[in-house]
This record gives sequence, structure tokens and C-alpha cells, in this order.
Amino acid sequence: MFSQAATAYWRPGKDPADRDPDPASLLYIILPTLIQRHIPRIPSLRRTGSRYTKAPAPSHRRDDSDSSSEGSLTPPPSYHTSARTPLSDPEDTDIDPEEPFHSFPPSRSSTSGSSTPQHLNQSDSGVQWKYAKQGFSLLALAAQEESLLEQDPVFGRKLYLDSLGYLSRGLPADLSAAEVAGLRLALPESLSGPMGGGEVAARAAEGRVERRREGREVSMLHEAVASITLQLFLVLSVVLPYVQLLLRQAYQYDRRYRICDKLVAQSYQLVDHLGRHAMLLAAHVGAMNDGHIGVVVRDRSLVQLEMSTTPAEAFVECDGINYYTLLENPTNGAQNAPCILLIHALMSNLHMWDATAATLHSAGYRTLRYDHIGHHLTPPPRDDAKAHYHLDDLTRHAHQLVRSRLGHPHLHALIGCSIGGSMAFRYATLFPLDVGRIISVASPGLKSPAFAHELWTQRIEQFEQDLRTGDDRLCRQTVARWVPGERAEDDGVREEALRQVRTCGIEGYRVLVEAIRGYDYEGLVGDMGRVRMLVVAGEEDQAGRRDVLESVAGKIEGAEFVGMERTGHLPPMQKPGVFGGLMTRFLAEG
Repeated sequence: MFSQAATAYWRPGKDPADRDPDPASLLYIILPTLIQRHIPRIPSLRRTGSRYTKAPAPSHRRDDSDSSSEGSLTPPPSYHTSARTPLSDPEDTDIDPEEPFHSFPPSRSSTSGSSTPQHLNQSDSGVQWKYAKQGFSLLALAAQEESLLEQDPVFGRKLYLDSLGYLSRGLPADLSAAEVAGLRLALPESLSGPMGGGEVAARAAEGRVERRREGREVSMLHEAVASITLQLFLVLSVVLPYVQLLLRQAYQYDRRYRICDKLVAQSYQLVDHLGRHAMLLAAHVGAMNDGHIGVVVRDRSLVQLEMSTTPAEAFVECDGINYYTLLENPTNGAQNAPCILLIHALMSNLHMWDATAATLHSAGYRTLRYDHIGHHLTPPPRDDAKAHYHLDDLTRHAHQLVRSRLGHPHLHALIGCSIGGSMAFRYATLFPLDVGRIISVASPGLKSPAFAHELWTQRIEQFEQDLRTGDDRLCRQTVARWVPGERAEDDGVREEALRQVRTCGIEGYRVLVEAIRGYDYEGLVGDMGRVRMLVVAGEEDQAGRRDVLESVAGKIEGAEFVGMERTGHLPPMQKPGVFGGLMTRFLAEG
């Protein structure tokens, strides 16, 4: 009874059973009725949040054991859930002296078999207990509020004054003169003076108006948000029906004329048409410059595809050069097998060793290959004008690549062709303890031939002219020197060699030309005998001549010499079977 009475006090004029447990939001209330009918009701955020942030109110139902205790009071839950919040409606918390107090259902349960007659609310003493008990309940709540750690003085004061108001309503109507005098003595001086009922009502109304004015003061931001929201809802309420009508008409039109199906079909045809033309364009671009562009694109694409699926390829930086390297395991998959380093010729690339690497893998060896500076997949120096590398520098780079890829510097053997053959000679003197065997193929010799200096200058000029004119005369001249003659059996070698030389850039060509025409290792011949060595020359090679290399092998202690018949400057490519046999025999010797 008391919880219902307290709730009714905060919402005067409404029965507690009929009160809406989820009041509407302030934003929803200010919207026009036209908009409210078209959108769902927006609940109050304050009331909704209080259900989850506040502890549940204790039950106010009394069982049969308490039915006889009329004096046991339970604080109304409305004081804990809504009246404490700063957003409470000021009108809900005001006492209007002119408003009559509402009656409430009896406190005793209807199932107990008895009921409390309405006239019992007033006992023989004349006390109006239906008001007095409500005053007691509010007074108890005021005392409880005062004892809280986080008390609200304004709220506690409100409870106390309201409890006095209810207690005053419960005074007997037939007060004696002595009782009236005693009550007046208890009143403070501000209330003890004469005041009519009209003045009391006027002051109460003035207080309500002032509190309403204070509660309704809002900021400019609040007003702006409310205005924008209202305008937005108005616009949507006007536009939304037309949008729905437009979508409905569009759907019907599509169902009738199959617009979406036609768009999908046309899209498929367009994609197919573009794909066909893209393939034709790629074919034409790849065929430009005698297929040079196509070869470069193919190699780049294959490398990217392979690098995404295997860890054998890696770029290793040495002195600002980002070398492309390829480390491959033998056919049996042994990752700790002896490793052999392969160094390719100037203007070629690591693919000149494809047949050699396959032979070595079958024999149980690992292979490590790389591209020279500015060749194939190794980019040129960052500053080409200042890039000058001696052959000793390139040899040290090779040693650093071995250490980086293998985790140690030890090689079972090193095989180099052309400039790689000259680097093999120098490797034997710089790192004799890190290599077991060396095979030098088609090297110019222990020093740069004097007559070749002018030839290299002319070749650089020819390379630059080819770049300006779009020709490849230098590439074809180089292949003609490497594979001399017109034998048909060598046509495949010439085509593969031509594809490889076209992957060489002018920057890398300059760097290696400067290195190969500026070395002299004749004074180091005595140190080369510390490593077992095989010197190989092609009988038809004009760059690494047989007589020169046979003389070099004779100067190196313990070195072997082999001349390959009907072979030019690239024995590993031109005669892979013969060269593979010589190589495996030499590597297998104890």
C-alpha cells in the first residue's frame, strides 16, 4: 500500500497500476503527432539505463504472515529509481496543496480472507491514517537518505518536507484549542505568522513555476540538436513515401523488362571482350624488339611466382648492391649436402647454369647461383656514375653471398665462366681455406689483355647506340662470338644465349667491363696452387683462348687443363653433357 501510495504521489492523478513503466523520451515527446505515428516509441534513456545500473528494488508484497502487521512499512521504489535522477520531471515532485489526495487499495491482501473497510482509515482518535502512514513512510525514507554515504541533501530535504505535509493532512479535524496551540508552538517563526489559504497556494504555485523554469533551461547545443533532429524527421517523413514508390516502380519495371539480367549478360560480354584484347595487346608487346620485352616480362613473372612458393630465392645486399641469389637442394633433398657456387659470364645470367645445376643436383650437390650487378634480376647500382668495382670487390661479394646464404663460408667447389673464371682464380688466393676445388672456364687469363681495352670501349658505345635506336646489334655480335660457326646443332644455344644477353642493363655492363679490363693476377700464381684447380677452354673460343689458358694451367701447381672441341665461349651451355662429365669426375676425385 505504501509503495503504491508513494508512486502515486510522484505521479498524482494516475493510478499506479495504469502507469507506464517505460516513459517516452523527451525527444519523442517534442516530435509532432504526424511523426510519432510513423516511428516506434522511443523510451526514456534515463529509465532504461536505471534498470541496469541500479540494484533491483526489494519486493513490496507481503505474505500471509505479515498481513496482521499494519505498521510494517516498505519504502516506495519510486524514490530510489526516478526521483533521484536529475532529469526527473519537476511536476512529478511537487505537492500541490489544492490537489486532493487519492485513495489507494487496502494494504491487506485480498486473498487473506479479510479486507479493511474504507472507513477504518480514520480511527476513533480522528487521525487520518491514510495520510499519516504515507507521511511516516516518507519520513523513514528521509532518515534513510541522511544515513547514506553519498546522500543528496536536496532530495533528503524534499522527502522530509513532503512527509510533514502528509502528516499534517492526517491531523484530526476536531483539534482542541490546546492541541492547536501545541502545534503552533512547534512551527518555526516563518510559518507561525498568519497566512491565508490563498497565499499558501500562490507561494506553492510560484515555487512550481520557478522550478519548471530552472528545469527547462537548455543549452544552445541542445536546441540545435533538437531542431536538426526534428527537421530530419520531417524531411524523411515527406521523402520516404516517394522513395518507396520509386523503388516499387523500379522493381516492377525490372520484372517486366529484365533489366538486371541484361546488365549481367552485357557485363560478361564486356569482360570477355576486354580479356581477349588484353591478351592480343600483351602478345604484341611481348613480340616487340624481337621478343626482348616478352622475355623480360616472362622472367620477372616467373621469378615472382616462384619466390612466392619457395624460399630458395633471396636478395642479399653487399656494398649497396642487392644481389639476387638462388640456392637449390639436390634431387635427394639433402639440405646439408656439399654446396657448389656458380658464377656466370659477363652479359649472361644465372640461367646459363641450368643444365650444369641439374647435373650437380643429380650427383647429390647443392648449388648457389646469383646474377651479376645490373644483370637479369640484380638491380644496377644506386648511383651509376660513382659505381666502380674492382674484380677483387666482386670476388669478395661472392664470398659474402656464400656466407649469407649458407650460414658459413665453406664451399665444396666454385665454378666460374668468362669473368667468373677470372674471379675463380682470385677466389683461390683470397679464400683458399673456404673452397675445396675450383673450375675456371673460358677465362681471359691471369690478367686483362691489353688489346681488349679498346674493344670494351667500342662495345659500351655500341650498347649506348642500341639503346638510342632500339636495336640489339651488340647482343647479336656477342652471341656470334660466344657460339661461332653456323652449325645447326648450336641454333638452340644461340637463341637461349640471345635471350640471356638481352637481360643485361647498360649500368651493369659498364661496371663489369671496368672490372674485367683492370685486373692482373700473374703475381699471385704461386698462391693459386693451394686449391685443386681445373682449367677448361673451348677450342673455338676467341676470348678465352686455348693457348693462353693452357699456359695458365701450367703455371699453377697441380692444376689440370682440358680443351673442349667444337666449343666456343660457353662450354656449359654448348656442350652440357661433355662439360658435366668433366665436372663430376673432377669433383668426385679424392
